[in-house]
Amino acid sequence: MNGKSGGDVQPIYGSKYHGKSQRWLSDSFYSNSVFIILSSILSSGVGLLFWILAANLYSKENIGISTVLISSASMVVLISRLGLDQSMTRFFCERDRSTLFSSTAIITALVALVVGMGFVLTADIWSPNLSMISNWGTPFILLVLVQSVVVTTTSAFVAMRKAKLQLIQNIVMGSRLAWLFPLVGLGVIGIVSSFVLALGIVLIFSLYLLQKLSLKIRGIDRSFVRSSLSFSAGNYISAMLVGLPFLIMPLIVLNQLGASETANYYMAYSFANIVFTIPVACSTQLFVEGSHGEELKKTTRKSLLASYLILIPLIAAIFLWGKWLLGFLGMDYAEGGYGLLKLLALSSLLMVPFQTYFSIILVRKEMKWLIVISLLNCITILGLSYLFLMTGDLESVGYAWILGYGMTSLFVYISARKMIQ
Repeated sequence: MNGKSGGDVQPIYGSKYHGKSQRWLSDSFYSNSVFIILSSILSSGVGLLFWILAANLYSKENIGISTVLISSASMVVLISRLGLDQSMTRFFCERDRSTLFSSTAIITALVALVVGMGFVLTADIWSPNLSMISNWGTPFILLVLVQSVVVTTTSAFVAMRKAKLQLIQNIVMGSRLAWLFPLVGLGVIGIVSSFVLALGIVLIFSLYLLQKLSLKIRGIDRSFVRSSLSFSAGNYISAMLVGLPFLIMPLIVLNQLGASETANYYMAYSFANIVFTIPVACSTQLFVEGSHGEELKKTTRKSLLASYLILIPLIAAIFLWGKWLLGFLGMDYAEGGYGLLKLLALSSLLMVPFQTYFSIILVRKEMKWLIVISLLNCITILGLSYLFLMTGDLESVGYAWILGYGMTSLFVYISARKMIQ
């Protein structure tokens, strides 16, 4: 009898949890969120390994300048998006996918080329520390151009609910590690060129995958550009405002504290970015699900729950082992960046309501509110960071992020409840 009951209980117990696992895996929100999170963590992890190798192969000054150039390239790409990525995602299930992708890829690449050339020609005006950028103009422009198209392909994969392909992209992007060694004699150009070559491989691979998914390069769909103009413009402004604190901070630190402290900042940020990917990934999938007509209130609860369940143990790990991890870069990085790393990790808890509300507004197409909260977030973080850095303490950036996201999240909490009813 005992043997029989034992045999009866085990299948019931197993099937119960197996059933839950199956439901989670079959839920498009959770399954695609997992792939986005894994992709982001892989990207950040490989990025950290990249900088660990670079820190042991290149001088700290080369690292500092390279991080500014790579961040600047990302800033140029952000400026060139024009909000078209979000419009492509929002209308992907309503219009011809190939024309949406082609229009977004072509327009943003052309704008990125123009803005990138303008950056190279005017860098010495607004940042004397980058006056020598003309020496790196060609690899910088190539980085901007290739990265722009790769970003569009990634957005297409996410919009198609094929987030697992984004994971494959980041695996291929890991090839940049190998390029560090043969290019070591080139200094800053070697580091930047490693990104360019790896992104080129990712681009070729991504276009091949999109072709397999019957998504092809066509001309520019002017009707899409015109009809989505209002939505794209609101997205463009908000994306600029949200992205600037991340991308312009290395320039602020460089001008305030110098190249060595910029390297400390960027390495701490690179570790913290693993934590930052969680609220961004969950809110991105919230936007995708909402754009496909899923119930917003239910999906919002899923997004918040998933974000905090993953964030809390990650932040605990940062506090326990963050200094040890930074030590792989060198003791200078561990001593100079650990305090900032802990503060940045804590700020991610306050990023969650901001990112969630951001996606809710995108689904609802409430573009005025989108710009308002983005502007509030940008002004508080950049303004407080610039003010606090006048003390000469790098950790002050972390306090600025906590306070900035705290203020924005309070505003979000008051406003968001009405948006999801």
